[in-house]
Amino acid sequence: MAYDRVNAPTRHRVSGPRLLAVVAATALFLPAAPLSRACIKEPHPSRRRGLSFGPVPIGYSMALYETDVRLFQPALGSGFPYIRKISQWESNEWNSILGGAAILMLLSLLWTEILRQRIRNQNTLLQEWARREIALKNQYEELFENANDIIYTTDLEGNFTSINKEAERVTGYSRKEVLGANVSNYIPDEYDGVVRQMLKHKLREKAPATYSMEFVTRSGRRMPIEISSRLIYENGKPVGVQGIARDISERKRVELERRSAQEAAEAANRAKSEFLANMSHEIRTPLNGVLGMTELALNTRLNEEQREYLTLVKSSGETLLTVINDILDFSKIEAGRLDVNPIDFELRDSLGDTLKTLSLRAHEKGLEMALHVAHDVPYRIYADPTRLRQIVVNLVGNAIKFTDAGEVVLHVVMESQAEHEMVLHFTVADTGIGIPPEKQEMIFAPFTQADSSARRRYGGTGLGLTISFQLTGLLGGRLWVESTEGKGSNFHFTIRCRPATSEAEDAAPTGSVNLRGLPALVVDDNATNRRLLEELLSHWGMKPAVADGGWTGLETMRQAKAAGTPFPLVLIDSSMPVMDGFTLAEQIKEDPTLSAATIMMLTSGGQRGDAARCRKLGIAAYLHKPVKESNLLQAIMLARSPGRRHARDAELITRHTLRQEQRKLRILLVEDDMINRRLAERLLKKAGHYVNSVPNGRKAVEALQLSGLDSVDVVLMDVQMPEMDGVEATAAIRELEKGTSHRLPIVAMTAHAMKGDRSRFLKAGMDGYIAKPIQGRELVTVIEQTVLPPGAVAQERQPKPALQGIIDWHRGLAAADGDSNLLHDLLRMFANEAHTTLDKLRSAVEIRDAQAVERAAHTLKGSVGNFGADAAVQAVLKLEVMGRQGDMEGAAEAFLSVEQEIQRVLAAIETIETGVTG
Repeated sequence: MAYDRVNAPTRHRVSGPRLLAVVAATALFLPAAPLSRACIKEPHPSRRRGLSFGPVPIGYSMALYETDVRLFQPALGSGFPYIRKISQWESNEWNSILGGAAILMLLSLLWTEILRQRIRNQNTLLQEWARREIALKNQYEELFENANDIIYTTDLEGNFTSINKEAERVTGYSRKEVLGANVSNYIPDEYDGVVRQMLKHKLREKAPATYSMEFVTRSGRRMPIEISSRLIYENGKPVGVQGIARDISERKRVELERRSAQEAAEAANRAKSEFLANMSHEIRTPLNGVLGMTELALNTRLNEEQREYLTLVKSSGETLLTVINDILDFSKIEAGRLDVNPIDFELRDSLGDTLKTLSLRAHEKGLEMALHVAHDVPYRIYADPTRLRQIVVNLVGNAIKFTDAGEVVLHVVMESQAEHEMVLHFTVADTGIGIPPEKQEMIFAPFTQADSSARRRYGGTGLGLTISFQLTGLLGGRLWVESTEGKGSNFHFTIRCRPATSEAEDAAPTGSVNLRGLPALVVDDNATNRRLLEELLSHWGMKPAVADGGWTGLETMRQAKAAGTPFPLVLIDSSMPVMDGFTLAEQIKEDPTLSAATIMMLTSGGQRGDAARCRKLGIAAYLHKPVKESNLLQAIMLARSPGRRHARDAELITRHTLRQEQRKLRILLVEDDMINRRLAERLLKKAGHYVNSVPNGRKAVEALQLSGLDSVDVVLMDVQMPEMDGVEATAAIRELEKGTSHRLPIVAMTAHAMKGDRSRFLKAGMDGYIAKPIQGRELVTVIEQTVLPPGAVAQERQPKPALQGIIDWHRGLAAADGDSNLLHDLLRMFANEAHTTLDKLRSAVEIRDAQAVERAAHTLKGSVGNFGADAAVQAVLKLEVMGRQGDMEGAAEAFLSVEQEIQRVLAAIETIETGVTG
């Protein structure tokens, strides 16, 4: 029977409500769920087939969770194949309606099962979470109660909310007593700030922090504790603090014992060092006497056997003195009695003088020794020359000791420079035995050498490097080594210093302009010497060439002569293989085409008769290596001066003649009166100076314009003169100096000595003043004092300008009856005895022995008084008076002043004796 699709809605209108009732009935099986009051908006499948049920209100949302959908899909695919058969509504419409109802019922049953499974799973998870929470709580409570540290909690006000058993055991308080009590009840008052800071930090930083404080136990003991704590949060807000406190009493005890042991060890070490220092002084005093008397004996008439014995005595004594000095310096360092006393000084000259004292040892071993200071290093620096000299002597001395062939070179470069400070980098390079890598660190330890056999072979205390290591630290630097075994070592050290406070003289003095473009030949078999000399001559504006031997040098000179560019200056090393320096000089002088060259001989050691050979061969200069830059330049300038070049009997230039030459000033005398001019000329020439005279100021200005401002060292200027007087001439000279770094000293002379003249002349630009009639000694003194700051003259006549205010050299010399050698002996004796005297004075002050204080102070006052050390005398006098009056209140402070002044005197004496004053 055919089914009427068109009338189906009418015919089956009753069936629709029934079907809805069935669907509603199936909903009774669903669990309670949130109602959405939604309607099925999409056309029902029956509508698509011509049926009309209208909108179907459903009381439950049919939305499924993703997990439910995954459970539902397999069921449709395998568990309900008959559903697909029932859903074939095309064959039987009524069956389709009934099938739809069946599908809805099955879906409802399936959905109910899915939700039940979800509830079972959720219940299982909740039960598992509950079990875990209980386990964690039990675990925490077990840890809380059985921990070896104190664990506690407080609220934000600091009131305890819980403590563990360890807290009860350690503090002696019960839980009942502590809970609700404030932390401050158990903390000493001085730690209240720490507690507040701890809480403030936590609220601000939120990170755990550790603090140390003390906790007062029930027994009253202040127990040191270390606390680490963090905030407790509920709903994102801090509600309290949880902390762990640890009793650190044992740790504090161990730290105290270690500190006490360290202090005891340091005290013992200081006592040992002071003992060594005192013993070294006690030994050194008689040893100085032995050496001094031996030196005097060697200057008397002796036969060869006697001279040999005394020479051995002197050599052994010097070796012993070196060992004692090393021990003394090391003891001073350990005792903290080694001070740094910076002054202005000429770095190159200081290093040159230092190496000069070591050059003989190098020459005896056949070693070349050289000094190279980079041109950007200032000529004068502000540092401690004595400590620097000690480091250089130790390192260069070691290099010579452990080098059997080759060279030892000291390099100085600028490592870094700031506005008010610079770091200088020194390197002592040798070609010696080298040091194995595994032993390069240990050599800086006291009494240590890289190889025990080295001590037997080379000797020494093993303290030199240790002392140098400490000294570089005192000077703000460091010391390290780079070495290859069998090839040599490079010892590096740095010092911090400042440019000199006084005007610095460049290593190339004013006369170097006359050498600009001058060809010069350096003949030396040592590559380092050739390179350093070539660099130095180039810096002075010369055009140097080099040759590595006599024959090469001779051929180079002949080729240059043939090319029309001969060498007017030749610097020759005296000791070279195949052809030595003297043979080369002889060859040059015998060749008419080369004989006009100025020859300068450089030697590492020198032999008896060398000077005579130089004079015979017409050699201009004979200088010992390493040659100081200032001496080499002065020698070149002197050798190339017109007067010497054309003089057949010119004096041989040596280090001694250079020292004498340094006293000779080039003076321009400006005086219109012929008698006064002649008198001044005679007085100045008698003092050893060069004098050129002109009759008035205009002639003086013209002469300086023609020859250059650097052609004279000082101008002696009459004030009253025709054409141009002294004041006008001074103004003109100062005008010439503008745009240059040169300032020419000018000394005024006047017959009208009136009050205010000196200040008037100085204001006019003059530097000194002398009134007529002229007295010879006064004239020379005024001129030399005027040139003193930059000149070498002052270093000879008054070698201690940096010591003004500490030692009065002239008063000391007067006390020694003008005998400078005696004054040096007295200074050395005082230095040897000073520490012993100070120790006696210190002991007397400590035990408050007024009579002993008076005696020791009186002795010390008499000693320092010999040297014009007024500040030290006044400090000692104050202590002497306190002892005499029996008033020992404040004696300790007075002794500190004495000790400070005596240390300044000792530093000044050390500076004098090392010969490196600023």
